[in-house]
Amino acid sequence: MKSLLSLSRCQPIVSFFSVKHVLLLLLLDLLPLHLQAEPASIADIIDHLATTSKSRISEKKLANKSLVIKAYTQNNYQPLWPNNYINKGIQVLGLASEDGLLKKDYHYFRLMELTHLYNKTGYDKRKIRAELDILLTDGILSYQLHLMNGKVSPHHLYRNWNYMDVNESAPSLISKLKRSINRRSLEEDTIALRPQFQWYKRLQHQLKRYERLAVKYDDDKVVLHHIIRPGESDASIRKVKEKLHQQGVLNSYSNNDSRYDPITATAVKKFQELNGLKPDGVIGPETVRHLNMSFREKADKIKANLERARWIADELSDDYLLVNIAGYKLTYVQDKKKEWSTEVIVGTQAHKTPVFTAKLKYIEFNPTWTVPKSMLPNIVRHAKNNPAYLRDRGYVIHNNNGSIVSPSSINWASVDPYNFRYWLVREPSNMNPLGRVKFMFPNSHAIYMHDTPSKHLFSKETRNLSHGCIRVKDPFELSLMLLGKDQGFSEYRQNEIRDSGKRTQVVLKQPIDVFIMYWTVTPEKDGLHFYQDAYNRDPKLIALLKKPMEEILAAEKKSFHTSIQ
Repeated sequence: MKSLLSLSRCQPIVSFFSVKHVLLLLLLDLLPLHLQAEPASIADIIDHLATTSKSRISEKKLANKSLVIKAYTQNNYQPLWPNNYINKGIQVLGLASEDGLLKKDYHYFRLMELTHLYNKTGYDKRKIRAELDILLTDGILSYQLHLMNGKVSPHHLYRNWNYMDVNESAPSLISKLKRSINRRSLEEDTIALRPQFQWYKRLQHQLKRYERLAVKYDDDKVVLHHIIRPGESDASIRKVKEKLHQQGVLNSYSNNDSRYDPITATAVKKFQELNGLKPDGVIGPETVRHLNMSFREKADKIKANLERARWIADELSDDYLLVNIAGYKLTYVQDKKKEWSTEVIVGTQAHKTPVFTAKLKYIEFNPTWTVPKSMLPNIVRHAKNNPAYLRDRGYVIHNNNGSIVSPSSINWASVDPYNFRYWLVREPSNMNPLGRVKFMFPNSHAIYMHDTPSKHLFSKETRNLSHGCIRVKDPFELSLMLLGKDQGFSEYRQNEIRDSGKRTQVVLKQPIDVFIMYWTVTPEKDGLHFYQDAYNRDPKLIALLKKPMEEILAAEKKSFHTSIQ
């Protein structure tokens, strides 16, 4: 605005204004910018965004300010959304709840308010229309980006996260959005950005189910006074039956019957199996804790795992191995279909198995095992007390040059277990901690999968027991499937190599992807499985998903970084 001080020198202009009008205009001209009239057109708003640090319009902060500026600059500051397609755009944003995302993160409710105001008299329709257009563009872009990569950045949760983000250039994103609007294909194009494997769709279905159950049922708790076994009677059984019925594992029951009958026992075993518990039918504290978990809590866990799926969906190839740390399970997927699975043992709380991806490049039969430095003191103490300890357990001593050292040449009385200057290597044998085969996918964490002589540990319901590497229950079934497809290996050929006792590496002609993830809920053929959150990662992720996107963006701007690995 030109200063009215200069205009006031022109008599023809001044004559049209009263002194009061002139004073009012002078006052407006002297007001700070933030107290002057807000930008009204798209051009005004975009210019204001581009020339100031502001990123808030219509009371909402833009998540994609630079992208929005580019979109409207390229469109000559014209609306991207035809009047008759705005409602469709808002409707698409409403689909976010199906993905466990917050509609308010995408301006959904403000857009609904603006459409209401636009249809009322007494409001600046030009300004409202401009804000509608820009907020809708920002909301759709945010929603689509979250479907591609997740709302919460895994880089802020895991050190050394090495899964690839879906990176699209600004021109590509803008071009695709404009094409979707012009073709009236926004809903189809947005849904296509969701992870396209069945696991995700089935988890979405379960989210709807659990949210309905959360509305339908209250959170009354089972009160356990003592452990209840099949055949016993207890007043708590009535509430147990009610909970089992709500969970869908007990079809019908009598509310007046306090007997723990065989039908209820079968339902309890099924419930235990679906919740990562030993299916023994005994109703104890852990079974009751899971029965008392509200449907809202379980829905939140489903949302967390939908988010985890979005983090890696674009990585999944046709053939891969997937280790679910929380579920203690290894799955082999071939031609995008689940081919086989087995149980695994993973790292303890102190030695967590990391989340990462790598390529399985070779399989080694009859491997040796070099004892990690952290484990040497305990073994050396045994060797000091018993000279035959190392020999009896298949350990060979090596110096730093790799040469073998005789135990008799060492003065064990003077050895400090914490400053042992040799390496201990366990030769191939049935006692070797790596068993008879290991699966190598070179990585910076020195993590691999292997056989184990301690098969009894697979019977435990909680199997975070290793130093970080992954022990496989049925390793030879896995190696035969992989080498059978890769090199036409027969079971006879594999057994011949294994039984030779010789250390043998078989390099895969086609390396296969290995995805190590942490999923606490998975949909399986027999129902929805909830696993123990052994590393306690769900609460952090659930809390972040519940936070408004504006808070997350502000935290990221301040280099927010809290690692839970």
